[in-house]
Amino acid sequence: MKKSTKKPEMIEKSKFYALLMVTAVLAAVIVFLICYMFL
Repeated sequence: MKKSTKKPEMIEKSKFYALLMVTAVLAAVIVFLICYMFL
């Protein structure tokens, strides 16, 4: 993996979006499980 000195903020942003995606998927799974339990 090459080290890139340009645009470090892009890496931070992609990390943030990856975390956001994981959180959204987890939230969707939890909501689905709750709905599944109550139906």
